[in-house]
Amino acid sequence: MGTSKPNDGPSDRTPLLPDWAQNPDDRPPAPVPLAPVLPDPLPDDPREPREPDDPPPDLVPRPERPDPVPPPPAGRAWQNAKSDISRYGKSGSRNDLARSGRSYVRARGGAAAATRASSAGRSSAARTIGFISTISSAGLAAALDSIGLRDVLGRSVESVLSAIVNKLAPTGKGKDESAARKAVDTTLVSLFEQYGVLDGGLERLEALDAAAIERAFHDLVAEYNFQRWMMELSKRIEENAVSSAEAYRLEQFARECIYEITVLDFRGHNVLNTDWTAHENQQLIDGIYEQAYVFLENL
Repeated sequence: MGTSKPNDGPSDRTPLLPDWAQNPDDRPPAPVPLAPVLPDPLPDDPREPREPDDPPPDLVPRPERPDPVPPPPAGRAWQNAKSDISRYGKSGSRNDLARSGRSYVRARGGAAAATRASSAGRSSAARTIGFISTISSAGLAAALDSIGLRDVLGRSVESVLSAIVNKLAPTGKGKDESAARKAVDTTLVSLFEQYGVLDGGLERLEALDAAAIERAFHDLVAEYNFQRWMMELSKRIEENAVSSAEAYRLEQFARECIYEITVLDFRGHNVLNTDWTAHENQQLIDGIYEQAYVFLENL
């Protein structure tokens, strides 16, 4: 069907760019109105235990394998996740969407395990927030220079955007890299549109303030989680929805729900003054992504 086709693997193009930044033949389907407000979700299941950086051995279950990034668990957990997302594809119910979110996170081993497997998402978010923070604090030229792109000044907006995306979220072979790239695409395009970059030039981004950068961070995290989820399971929505248009509508409703529930806690950090690529801030970023998976588990 004509939805996101997540199971075809990553691609070198930037599929979420708007008309002026991608091949028109690759445009996604026309947006379909979001689903109406549906009945309240089923009561949330209790949270599964989180894994702090240095957990006491008697509080956190030991992983079955010592790998730092374990592969997704096979068997019944993934079968439950597939069944639940299929049920959502048939019903369109938010209750079924909530159940699907819980079973998906559990199939990935829980919020902490899913976070450990999101290295490309976390690192690309850190680079992106660092880049746009530098635009705000030091100007466009300094920000481009910080990622090795000073020579793109003077090129078309489309060319500069493509170069920035390639630097912040390089193309990779895995689902993690593909989801991270799409999240960066979406967030940057949104900023370009909000600040009128197409008409007024890239310098318009120098008006970014702390609130705008916090929103961009939120969008990076929420969009990554949505893309990663759909890459695993959207085929089940497509197979069970009554039409391709309905499948697209259901996917976008899931996306809106993820954006709605995702809340970021910066723990007092000023986004403009924080070096998000520094090692000492990695724990904060890890916590942000793990909390986002907890939100999805309790959708």
